[in-house]
Formats: sequence, C-alpha cells, structure tokens
Amino acid sequence: MARLKVQNKNTKAHHEEKKRRQREAMRRLRESRRQDPEKYEEDKRKERERYYRRKEAGQIKTIDQMSEREKRNQRKEWRNRSKKHYLGKKNAKELELKLQENSPPATPIPEELMAEAPYDEILQERDDGRKRQGRSRRRKHVKALRKEIDLLKVKLEKEKRKKEKYRMRLKRVKKRLHKNIDSPEKKVDALIKGQTDSPAVKKKLLFSEVIAKQLTENYRVLTNPAHKRTFWKNISGNVVKKYKQI
Repeated sequence: MARLKVQNKNTKAHHEEKKRRQREAMRRLRESRRQDPEKYEEDKRKERERYYRRKEAGQIKTIDQMSEREKRNQRKEWRNRSKKHYLGKKNAKELELKLQENSPPATPIPEELMAEAPYDEILQERDDGRKRQGRSRRRKHVKALRKEIDLLKVKLEKEKRKKEKYRMRLKRVKKRLHKNIDSPEKKVDALIKGQTDSPAVKKKLLFSEVIAKQLTENYRVLTNPAHKRTFWKNISGNVVKKYKQI
C-alpha cells in the first residue's frame, strides 16, 4: 500500500513537471511570435475573432449582464490583475536601477570615434549593450531560482514521505501498547489465580475493575479544570472517605 502511494505521488509530480515544461514551451513560443510583427498581428486578430465568437455565443458576459455577486467577483479580479501589473512594472524598474548601480562606470568614448559616428548613436549602442547584459544576468538569476525551486520540491517530497513513514510507525507503536494493556478480566484472573473463589466474588471483582477503568478513561479525556473538579466531586463522598478509597 505504501509503495502504491509513493508511485502515485511520483506520477503526480511527473505530471506537474510535464505541465510546467509545456507552459514554459508555450511561453517561449509566444515570445518568439511577438518578435515577428506579422505573426504577432495575426495572433491578435485571431484572439479578437475568438473573443467576439465567444461573446456572441453568450460565453462572455459584459459587466451590465452580470449579477451583483458576479460583478463583485469580476471587479475583484480586475483589482488583482491591476495590482499584479503594477507590481511587475515596479519590480522591473527596481531591477533596472539595481543593475545600473551595480554596473561598471561607462567607458569614455575616444575622440576619433566621436568624429566618425554621431554621439547619440554611440550612446544608444552602449545602452543597448547594458540592456543585453542586464537581460543575460536576469536570465541566469531566474534559471538559478528555478533550479533551487526544483530542489526544494524534491526535498519537500522526501519530507512528506518521511512524515508518512513516522506516522505509520507511531500508529504501530500505539497499537502494540494498546495490546499490552491488561483488560479488567485479565487483572481479575491474575488476582484470583490459584484460589478457589466463587463466581460471585469474581463477578464483584470484575465489576470493580471495570468501573475503575471506565472512570479513569472518562477523567483522561477531560481538559477543562472545572469539569475535572465536577468529576471528582461526583465520585467522592462519605462512603469513599470512610474506606479511604481516594
């Protein structure tokens, strides 16, 4: 059974990894098509046509066609998208500032190059080079982070399997301990072993052991101090005090 569970977990992890690779491949494909103006315009045209077809079929509702609950959900989704877009632009700007701060100072332009090429073109080429370096560093950083995430996923799966193993071990230990606990009947048999007692005596002894065990179990499940005090009050009295049983 445990082996089957491990296989199921491995299969699930394999499917998740496969989906992640597919999403990554689709992202790269969309990025490559965006670089081609004709393909990009064609994709946008197809997406518009698909949107209008779905709208005519009633699969897409405008805000005035929604119920109040749907309007709240839609506006909440819009706020989340806007926030995500804003944070993305903010993080990109902060990253660009950090790259500029950590980049080496600009190399002075020789006078002969100044005479040969316009100053604006030289600055533009230098800025493009910085951007390429920044993108390269960013790609390396993202690659390292993804690798670290994959390692953490593997560690998490190991910890989950270890947790399941120790849980089953604890269950077996509890089961063994429960078996080793003497029942009231075993205790009575041990008390009257080797003696010739009547069945009535054995019955009374068994009754006392059963009541004692039941009271102990009832007290063990109590967690509230007030309930515990009430419990002791209910089982105490003059008879118990007289025979010094508590």
